[in-house]
Amino acid sequence: MRGRARPRRTAILVAIGGVVLAGCSGGADQGGGSGSGGSINVAIVDTPDTQDLAHLTPSLFTADSHVAVNYTVLDEGTLREVITRDVTADRARQFDVVMR
Repeated sequence: MRGRARPRRTAILVAIGGVVLAGCSGGADQGGGSGSGGSINVAIVDTPDTQDLAHLTPSLFTADSHVAVNYTVLDEGTLREVITRDVTADRARQFDVVMR
C-alpha cells in the first residue's frame, strides 16, 4: 500500500499545478497571474483523489502563491449539468477551471 502513496501524491501535485496554470490566465479579478493573490473557481468531480486535492491545496499551493482556490465538488451527473448550463449561458463563466 505504501508504494502507491508516492504516485498518488505526485498526481495530486501535478493536478494542483494544472489548476494554477489554468487560473493564471484569468483576468484582473482573479489575480491575473501576477502573484499578488486573488482567487480561481474550480469545479471538480467528487472522488477520493479530488477530495485530497481540495484538502491539500491550501497548504501546498495557496500558502506560497496567495491565490485562493475555491472548489465546487459535485457528483459526475450534477457537474455535467452545471457545466453545460454555464457554458450555454451568455457570459456566465461560473468556473475558471473544470476537472473531471
